[in-house]
Amino acid sequence: MPDSKALDLARRASALDLAYRRLADAEEEFFAAMGDLGRATTAARAAFDSDNNFRAWRRENVSISASPLAPTREEIEAAEWLAPLMEANGESFHELRRCHPRVLPVRTLRKKWRDAATREQKKAGIPNPEAEAQRKLVQEELSSKVTDLGRALQGLKR
Repeated sequence: MPDSKALDLARRASALDLAYRRLADAEEEFFAAMGDLGRATTAARAAFDSDNNFRAWRRENVSISASPLAPTREEIEAAEWLAPLMEANGESFHELRRCHPRVLPVRTLRKKWRDAATREQKKAGIPNPEAEAQRKLVQEELSSKVTDLGRALQGLKR
């Protein structure tokens, strides 16, 4: 006759195994749902001339968007990033998940991917287009402020 403690431990192991399997399935479903969100958002956004118009339309027409559990703007942007990564080259997504298996938030996964891509670009001597665009924007803002200041000083001299 089997030991009652051994039977109890076997039942607990089975319950734990089932819980881990459910978590793994939920994680897979979560990433699939985020990919769906990204594809749907990208398709809907294409119908609008600005992000503000799109967000206003979404608030008015997508009832779940007002829910406390609705994805944030950053999560939606990350979902839009995720969708083509999963479709076009699923291996890239799976490799990223292998490198960061404990990362669940898509926006964090996106940041890790972007950081790795930036490091690779620096190694290869390729300029980062996002950083370059940000640098140009700051430079244009500073130039505009200098121009405004120069005009204000010209007005004071007269």
